[in-house]
Amino acid sequence: MKFFGACILLCLLAGSKGQTGYHDNPDTNTCDNTVTSQCGRSGSSWNGGSACSAVYGGFSGNQHNLNVMMKNHLRDSFKFLLMGSNFNTDETNRVGMPKLLQGYSDKMWNQGKSLMKYILKRGGRFSDSENSKMFYLDVDGSVDGFSEVSSLGSSLDIMKQQVEDAIVVYKHATNRNNHNPGDHGDVRDHTMNANGNAQAEKEKYFSGPHPNSFDPSIAHFLEEEFIGDYTENVRELAGYLNTLAKIVRNDNQRNMGLHLFDESLG
Repeated sequence: MKFFGACILLCLLAGSKGQTGYHDNPDTNTCDNTVTSQCGRSGSSWNGGSACSAVYGGFSGNQHNLNVMMKNHLRDSFKFLLMGSNFNTDETNRVGMPKLLQGYSDKMWNQGKSLMKYILKRGGRFSDSENSKMFYLDVDGSVDGFSEVSSLGSSLDIMKQQVEDAIVVYKHATNRNNHNPGDHGDVRDHTMNANGNAQAEKEKYFSGPHPNSFDPSIAHFLEEEFIGDYTENVRELAGYLNTLAKIVRNDNQRNMGLHLFDESLG
């Protein structure tokens, strides 16, 4: 019995020593150090800083990219909504096209909210500047003259761009090597991407002042919520577009073909 009690005492002493060692951590940017520093002096304010936030891993090197993705999803939600409203008027009264485009609008909106929730869960912020709690969306509202085919073509472009952007951000989050601040962390040579729009891509997605962007949690989130899901949408839109394009190219069946195609979407 005495031996058992001595073992417990030794374990407690070892645990206490380990905790003391943690307090003596030379890295001052720890939550423990912050708590000790702030609670050890009088005052009513609290500033935990990054040490006592939910930020960890390479999130800081990906936050800008996630913010851009979020705003682009919300922006494209309005684009789909405006395109759909073009076919739901007293002059052009379709049933299927507004329903299809409204569905994509809702999807973009929900994905944008999903990104916002994830950013906040990881301890980030989504405003355009440090001193602001707002962000702005630049939405092109010119949808007049959009036909069914051109709307499907624009929708396919939007969906492809979203998945291409997600792949770029995914590569950035899976890069294990440090990189120069402000540069991509996705590939060794980012002078060219699949669409040949290298400069625009570099300006849109970068790590900011943080050289480390490796974050498996972000990569998993993008895989589960975006990349795989959008593959189905791209295929769906490509199928609709090519089917409808063949119909409208035939003058003898254009009007009836458009009507039947729209009904199939409804």
